[in-house]
Parts: sequence; C-alpha cells; structure tokens
Amino acid sequence: MVLNVSDAISGIKASYYSIDDKPFKNYYNPIYSAYLSEGEHTIKYYSVDNVGNKEKEQAYSFYIDKTAPILVDEIMGNSFVVNGREYSSGRTKLKLTAVDNKSVINEIKYSLNNEPYQVYEKPFYLTTVSGSLAVLSYVEDNVGNRSMATEKST
Repeated sequence: MVLNVSDAISGIKASYYSIDDKPFKNYYNPIYSAYLSEGEHTIKYYSVDNVGNKEKEQAYSFYIDKTAPILVDEIMGNSFVVNGREYSSGRTKLKLTAVDNKSVINEIKYSLNNEPYQVYEKPFYLTTVSGSLAVLSYVEDNVGNRSMATEKST
C-alpha cells in the first residue's frame, strides 16, 4: 500500500499511519499487506505540512484475502468403476467449477496427460484421450491465491 501525499505550497513534513487502531507510526515506505492477517482491516493516516498544518485524519477499509479458491471436478456422463478402475464413454465430459470466499475467479486452466495448460471455458469431452488419464487443473483468484487439483486414472 502506498500513501501519496503532497502539499504544493509548504511541502510535507511528515506522514503517519495506523492499522487497526494500533498506535500511529511515521510513514516512510510502502505498507506491505502480506504481513496482515486475513480479514477486514482499516488504515488511518494523516500528514503534517512544514508550517504545522495537520490534515484531517483519513480512513480506508479493506479486506485481506489469503484463502485460495476451491476447485471441484465432476465427471458428466456415463462412467463406471470396475476393480477400482474408472471407465467412461465417448459421451463423458469433465466439468471444472470454482468458488472463492471473497475475490473473483481470475482463471481456471487444465492439462490432460501433461500437455500444455489450456484455459477452461466449459465442460469438455474426454474422448481425445484413450488409456490412462491425468488431469491437472488449477484455479486462481484476482489477488493471486491459487489451488490445484490432480486426478489420475491407473
């Protein structure tokens, strides 16, 4: 977090900030939110110019999201299990669904049998793969939290 302060007439003598009602500190460098816990936070701040005028205290509330989205894969269509091995028909699709606690989902990508990752847009057929299948997938939210899923057939 960066506080941009300026006073075109007399200049800024000092700036101060407080996070979550802790004592005010001098502001010198950007404030790193990575050190804050997940949840709601409020930063209060003000500046004093070179002639002693104190700015009215400002406040900014924000939420720190450190929880990765949840990714669920679902086989749609005909499949069955025999001796611990799953078989599917040519009509079988894989559906990937993601949910997040706060942020918006940025992207879902998947890879079949270690091929390059592709952007997931809608359920896709598994007919292009015969034999063993390995599906690697991940979801990332707009603040960079990521979770991965791996499904392998034997």
